[in-house]
Amino acid sequence: FDLLIAFPTYIQTSREFFKLFKKLSRVMNIYNEYKYMCRDQWFLNQGARDGSDMNVLGAWKLGYTGKNVVVTILDDGIQYNHPDLKQNYDPHASKDINDNDDDPMPQDNGDNKHGTRCAGEVAAVAYNEYCGVGVAYNASIGGVRMLDGMVNDAVEARSLSLNPSHIDIYSASWGPEDDGKTVDGPGPLATKAFINGVTRGRGGKGSI
Repeated sequence: FDLLIAFPTYIQTSREFFKLFKKLSRVMNIYNEYKYMCRDQWFLNQGARDGSDMNVLGAWKLGYTGKNVVVTILDDGIQYNHPDLKQNYDPHASKDINDNDDDPMPQDNGDNKHGTRCAGEVAAVAYNEYCGVGVAYNASIGGVRMLDGMVNDAVEARSLSLNPSHIDIYSASWGPEDDGKTVDGPGPLATKAFINGVTRGRGGKGSI
């Protein structure tokens, strides 16, 4: 109740009181959310050795929760009906490049779950009965199924070029198979997609 202590003379009308109460409720919800839903996610806030964690609680308190931000995961697909993802799922940020359709659901073979895990780290919803929360739990999340088949320059380029006027952030936590001595860069088509994204994406601000 620090807000009530800090602004005792401000609470003069019912309208002002409810505005202050709303701010207080938002702060308390954030603390409760951290306490009950990400207490075991030590990497998010104040849990890592020597403070080497993400310290997201302060950002959440300021209102930075991913709202109005669109993220897509370029990987082996996304289980968009997962209870921690379906509320935030965005079909306009999704595509199946491998099978050339709009359904990014991964194959149910026990191997293709990396993309879904990445999506949860980004945008698993808050305030539900499950024990995880995404770092940007109000973000819209999509997925591109592009690693579950032949991966070449054209596949990478198509994935990186998906809906650049709608998607803000493209997450690709994968890379070429290097031998430890040679770092392989993107091919000509993927390079062109990168350049187009950073110059024209997000309405000219540049895709991330």
